[in-house]
Amino acid sequence: MNTMSTNLRQKLRELNKQKEEFDVDNQNIDMHKNYSTTPVQLKKTSINQLILHPKSLNINNQDITLTPEEFHRREQEFNNDMQRECGQDAQWKKIQQNTFTRWANERLKLVNRHINNLQTDLSDGLNLIALIEILVNKKLPRYNQRPQFRSQKLENVSVVLDYLENIEKKRLVNIDALDIVDGNMKLILGLMWTLILHYSITLPAWEIPNEKRETIQNLKPKQKLMNWLQAKLPTQINIGNFTSDWNDGRAIGAVLNSCYPGLFPNWADRDPKNALENAKEAMDLAERWLGIPQLIQPHEMINPQVDEQSMMTYLSQYPNAQLQPGAPIKPKNYANQVHCYGSGLDRTGHIVDKPVIFHIETCAAGLGKVDVIVVNPNGQTEECLIEFREDINRTYDCVFYPTIDGEYKIIVTFNEQEVRNSPFLINVALPEPTPDLLVNDEVDAPGNEITPSDIEQPFYENFNPTNAIVYDRQETTDIKITNLDEEGDDLILEEDHIYYAH
Repeated sequence: MNTMSTNLRQKLRELNKQKEEFDVDNQNIDMHKNYSTTPVQLKKTSINQLILHPKSLNINNQDITLTPEEFHRREQEFNNDMQRECGQDAQWKKIQQNTFTRWANERLKLVNRHINNLQTDLSDGLNLIALIEILVNKKLPRYNQRPQFRSQKLENVSVVLDYLENIEKKRLVNIDALDIVDGNMKLILGLMWTLILHYSITLPAWEIPNEKRETIQNLKPKQKLMNWLQAKLPTQINIGNFTSDWNDGRAIGAVLNSCYPGLFPNWADRDPKNALENAKEAMDLAERWLGIPQLIQPHEMINPQVDEQSMMTYLSQYPNAQLQPGAPIKPKNYANQVHCYGSGLDRTGHIVDKPVIFHIETCAAGLGKVDVIVVNPNGQTEECLIEFREDINRTYDCVFYPTIDGEYKIIVTFNEQEVRNSPFLINVALPEPTPDLLVNDEVDAPGNEITPSDIEQPFYENFNPTNAIVYDRQETTDIKITNLDEEGDDLILEEDHIYYAH
């Protein structure tokens, strides 16, 4: 009778909690909506003994009694369903059990206590009492410090539950001392989550942006934590849950760097396919320099079956984390956001002494120093002129004149970090031997004065004042330029068709 009574109580609690439709005597009965009397009245006669007084159900004006056979059948169905949902091999359950155990041990280490098995190590009440005393920073009422008998264990657990309900005003649903002592894992996890939710998420005061602060007092703990995270995270990280959005390991790196910029500056460059590596590096940095213990392991965080309660338990440590002295804060590196373009970066098509022109756009990278190093085939550096355009895209125009043929290397850096695709390799060739410069048709008589505006564009752009050979359009006369005047812009055609200084 005693075993039957305990099972019946547990069954009825579960039915009431889950609001399941319960069919008794072939009738569909909604136990949550219509009942005038409690299905089973529990009378506590001592701390370790419960006597049940079954009473008839009054549902829809009909008295119905639950028979032992009917109960046994319903209990078996319920156990089968729970085994499928919460079996020992359920990954989310193992992750949650591990996380809650680590959370408790982080606090219990203050009093040199440790939990190995959450299901059994709370049964005498001592670890549970120690945990509550740490959380509330108070001593609990008198209890058995060396419990040997079941009644003493029940008394210890009852001290905790009574304190939480009567002093801390926490509503504990469907759990009593028997559940903890007997190792009811589901209800033990429920109790631990109640503690985590209240003492790690609800109570702590977090820094909230002004625009969200006005409604924070009305938010539930889950939404409070989500609001804090969304306010901290950069716009390119879209977080809407505590499960799948964290599986690639990049989001936790973004949270870490948002708390203390520079601690993990290159999180955005991480490959989502390397989820374990991403999560491990970020969480190791958080543990080393922010003192955030890994209540959930990196391989658990990236598991598609990770549960939100475990993630919330871990993430709730970030709002109040403090940077440790000596942390390796690095400047933000957005060199990968720099965009280099232009024909000057093409692999081929470059000629000795001809300008190589390209552009560097830095608007996406923000403010920073741009440097360009040009290395010729002999390993020597050549001068590159850089001019800031001061446009909306923060563009730099670059030009250099290669002096020899061969492969050139163009190294572009932003804040001393190489940009994407740097170094750029280009091939420079010798010029063709045939001149390709023309003199304007209309200038064909001795004594006529010509200026750069009179000369066709190819001539002006490619003009070399030293021993340049120039042809007119009919290619009947070759003219040698021997010199220029000081200003270098006025030339006179003489009878011998030789250009020289005026």
